[in-house]
Amino acid sequence: MKRIKIVFFALFLTFTVISFVSCEIKAPQKLEFRSAKYLLSDPGSVLDLSGELYVTGDKRAKIVYAVSDESVATVSPDGTLIAVGSGTAEITAVAADDENVRASAEIMVYPYAGAFVAEKYVDTLGCEVRARIVLDPQGSYVFYRYPMDPEKNGGVITPSFTDSGWYRVENGRFFFTGDVLGDFDMTFSARDGRICLDGTVALGVARAKLTMELFRFSDRGEFGVYAGEGQSESGAAVDCQLYLENGSYKLLVKSKSGQDTVSSGIYAFNGDVIEFVASRGPSFYAEYSSAVAVVRSDGFPISINDGTLIVSGVLKKS
Repeated sequence: MKRIKIVFFALFLTFTVISFVSCEIKAPQKLEFRSAKYLLSDPGSVLDLSGELYVTGDKRAKIVYAVSDESVATVSPDGTLIAVGSGTAEITAVAADDENVRASAEIMVYPYAGAFVAEKYVDTLGCEVRARIVLDPQGSYVFYRYPMDPEKNGGVITPSFTDSGWYRVENGRFFFTGDVLGDFDMTFSARDGRICLDGTVALGVARAKLTMELFRFSDRGEFGVYAGEGQSESGAAVDCQLYLENGSYKLLVKSKSGQDTVSSGIYAFNGDVIEFVASRGPSFYAEYSSAVAVVRSDGFPISINDGTLIVSGVLKKS
């Protein structure tokens, strides 16, 4: 009986030692972020670094996270990164038990929702090409290529081209899936105060490498609500309201069938002409007069479906 007790005690000690050794947390063999670059659009945006980190070895190991510039982003001990302000910084993950086991990546915080524009002479087309792509914060986009200049295109008028779809951001690149253009991608960059997308883009008739720059809004005192009447192509009278604020707009039209937001998005000035770049509904142009605070156009859209135009309309600031 005594021998049995001794054997049992020995087995118990062996099991205890093995259990203790197996429970010991070891430094991981390798750490690696899923992407080399991360892009966040706004202060307050959150990224879970622990979910982006591949750990080879003991996954229970403690990881220490850090950001090189806390004016760009901050990170909590559990790996929750919060964007603070525009800029670029390095994020690191280091094994607490072995500082030689580490991973790093680049974090970029820049507002990228808005209109990116490009203008370039394309040799293969023999003409100047102007295009824009409007990114919605929710992940949708609208692409528009302006009509070709017939004098630079053999006298043949090439009409404008529009496409729309969805995009995702991964590893500092924008991946687009369009209804007509299909899949294409562009690289994001922020340099010398410019925010750009670079890549080869289908233009409806050919492909060209473009650098598209994010449009910068400047206030010209046009903020406010503009209202007035217009006449449709059929001669029917309609009431319009145009809201302008901080580079964004919304056009409401009221007819016998009711009131509807027929176009919304962002706007930009080209001299005294306002270019309305729609993320919803048709895009259009209008003349702006700061002296009398009116917006005038022969092409206000009054239908989101068929693009019916008002023949004339003058909206005065209220």
